[in-house]
Amino acid sequence: MENSQSSLLTAPAYVTGAPLVVLENSPQDLASLLSLISQRFGLDRELIQIDDKGTESKISYRSLHESATRIACGLREAKIAPGSLIAFQIDQPIPFFVSFWACMMGGYVAVPIT
Repeated sequence: MENSQSSLLTAPAYVTGAPLVVLENSPQDLASLLSLISQRFGLDRELIQIDDKGTESKISYRSLHESATRIACGLREAKIAPGSLIAFQIDQPIPFFVSFWACMMGGYVAVPIT
């Protein structure tokens, strides 16, 4: 059994498919992507998380963008430099998403702790 597990860990991985085509005006990072989605869909589209009990949590892309931007600005005002690690432990899905995206918006490294 140990040999088969060992060979699985050392077996090469292969990826096939056409080359990724990046359009000239495509977002170049996650912060730009959220900004674009927020502008394009605003309040009309939502990020929806469904937990193991079937309970839905929702936030519009515009609200997500605005909330994340406010937190990112607060981190900057607190003199936390972009590139810093930001650890957070949040068990509610929407505050978790907002915190993660705040890190992306501010150029921080999100470190979610479970």
